[in-house]
Amino acid sequence: DNFGSSEEGSRISIPGLLKDYWSILKLKPYKYLIGVIIFFMAANTFYNSSMVFFARYTLGIRDEITSAVFLVSLIANFIYTPILGWSSATRDKKNVMAVALAAAGIGCLCFFFSGIDSYAKMVAYVCVFSLAYAAYWQLFNSLLYDLSEVGEYVLVKRTEGSIMSVYGLISSISTSVATQAVGWILGMSGYNAALEAQSQSAQMTINYLFTLVPGVCLLVAAALQQLYPLN
Repeated sequence: DNFGSSEEGSRISIPGLLKDYWSILKLKPYKYLIGVIIFFMAANTFYNSSMVFFARYTLGIRDEITSAVFLVSLIANFIYTPILGWSSATRDKKNVMAVALAAAGIGCLCFFFSGIDSYAKMVAYVCVFSLAYAAYWQLFNSLLYDLSEVGEYVLVKRTEGSIMSVYGLISSISTSVATQAVGWILGMSGYNAALEAQSQSAQMTINYLFTLVPGVCLLVAAALQQLYPLN
């Protein structure tokens, strides 16, 4: 195992590391999880990045009040965590995660079509998205460790380190790309940070970024999670 002792770790070369990464990426089950990572991170980045803009320019909520929304999200995660833990212990955690992602994605789309025109509705929307957030961070790592057993069988060596490294790399790249996309899309919509009120086009775009895009991304992530062949 390249990630065993510190002595072995000191002999790791960049080409060898890249070869390990490539071997991990060729594992068929991991391809589905990579899709889940990319689309969940995109949904989470679009949601978080546009939340303050939506609260300020669509609802007229002050930044101090917006911070309370993050507290609501933490409380929702605290409630969801034991429920998801119990569900994954009695049912296939792959299916539990897929259902949670799909339910949150459908909820996001429902709020997009019905509209969020009050602080109470925004809090409700945050609780809906938090279901996907809690499911991902509670269940996804255990799915990766299950995958490591397949990697060990196929590659005839332990693969936990490589699998987690690739996971971290893909997460970082996905978040960075999505963050850049948010800025580019806002700029194209006519958003101007110097203005107290944004144009109708900018406000509509912010609404898309906060509700529609995360909802679609979560549904795609749910579909890929359901297609994941391991249980």
